[in-house]
Amino acid sequence: MIKTQATATMDEPVLIVTGEFIELIAKIGTLEFSGKLLEAMDRLLGGDHCACYRLSDYHLSEIGSASHTSSSLAQAVKGSVYDVKRHLVTAGDNIRVRVIRPVNSTTEPNQTGAAAENYETVLVYARINQASYCLKLLRSADRSELSGDTLLELEQSARFLLTMISRHAELFEQKSDLTPALASREDIEDCVYNMSDLSRREREVCSRILHGMSSCVIADDLGIGKESVMTYRKRAYNRLGIASQRELLMWYLDVWNDWVNSGKRNRDQQQEAA
Repeated sequence: MIKTQATATMDEPVLIVTGEFIELIAKIGTLEFSGKLLEAMDRLLGGDHCACYRLSDYHLSEIGSASHTSSSLAQAVKGSVYDVKRHLVTAGDNIRVRVIRPVNSTTEPNQTGAAAENYETVLVYARINQASYCLKLLRSADRSELSGDTLLELEQSARFLLTMISRHAELFEQKSDLTPALASREDIEDCVYNMSDLSRREREVCSRILHGMSSCVIADDLGIGKESVMTYRKRAYNRLGIASQRELLMWYLDVWNDWVNSGKRNRDQQQEAA
């Protein structure tokens, strides 16, 4: 169970851009945005997990998330978004900040479904243009209680935060057409080659993963063992700072857009043809 500890509504929010958000601005539209957002919120409030959501036409989607804690908490949060949708359905133009504390913070962490209940929840939400956006932050229940000054600083920065989140979502929507980026394995490999420092085998393996090939098919195509494919994949993921095929795809789409929009793709192809 949870209980509402504090609720704040800002009729005329004050836009404050502090040093906490300078680095965050530069990461809008990139894979690093969620991590930088958590860092900024951690410095401001103290946070263990954050997630951004958008509600449009009654469809709730996660824009991004980041966590300092175990994967079990992240999974618990992903499976418990009813509170987000419930608040976003009634969201208006005014920014709302809501702090919800657990009634009992002594729940054993290994109890099924209890992980997220040991965390204080901070919700920042409002309607921006044609959609509603929410920033959800989880704070460990053993953290000190949020002070009035800290809440005031959050309230003053809230509209700026949600505006950045909405802009980040818009930029990712512009990258949603995957057909040009994934149509040709040769183009995929060219992009990975020119936009990373991966070794030849690492590039070959990642390019084939992005093209939809399984480990067995990749091994047969390259004439190497399946274990070798898994080794090259692990090395590539470590170099790129990622941990999953989904993150590989997100990294690739990010660098693909940079490669194409900057004109570097055309220059690289001209150099290869010369």
